[in-house]
Amino acid sequence: MPALPTTVVHKFGGAALADASAIASVGDLLIAEMGDVRQVVVASALQGVTNQLIEARDFAAAGELPQARAIAAQLRERHRHVASGVLGEGATAEVRGTLLTTIDAAFDELHVQLAAMRGADASSAASDAVLALGERLAAQLLTAMLRQRSVAAIVVDGAAVIHTDGRHGNAAPDLARTDAEAPRVIESAFDHARVIV
Repeated sequence: MPALPTTVVHKFGGAALADASAIASVGDLLIAEMGDVRQVVVASALQGVTNQLIEARDFAAAGELPQARAIAAQLRERHRHVASGVLGEGATAEVRGTLLTTIDAAFDELHVQLAAMRGADASSAASDAVLALGERLAAQLLTAMLRQRSVAAIVVDGAAVIHTDGRHGNAAPDLARTDAEAPRVIESAFDHARVIV
């Protein structure tokens, strides 16, 4: 039986993903270490984004929707700005448009989620969905940057890999289920890419 290819897992926190320049540095590191290995990249939200999402969630839950939407608008513009930076001047209009459409769709959904949060608490499924936005968009930005640099990369949502006990706001990983199911998801994604974000 042939040996499985080596897989390296990288985890980048928000400081490593502060802006387009920082994300480009992450790309440099990943490309330099590529060789014959496959890579799984775990991305945090861009620096400070989770704190702003918490603030927006709390405003929305308190019924202060204009303040929540103002924060969401700032975050949308920040992510659009970072998207332009990570793609650079060489991106086609189609590539740029696809990434910006993804970002805009995520923030359109965030507006709906925030509007529905009045009276909700931090342990709700709605709260978890709001807070997950930062990581999901960081993964999209990282993947777009890698593809722009001709690296075969694909986004796999963390919820498809890590299973939990389902306690919203304070979930613990279900390690047995994750160990049983994650390899299938990861191996399937590696059929399409060298880097999974």
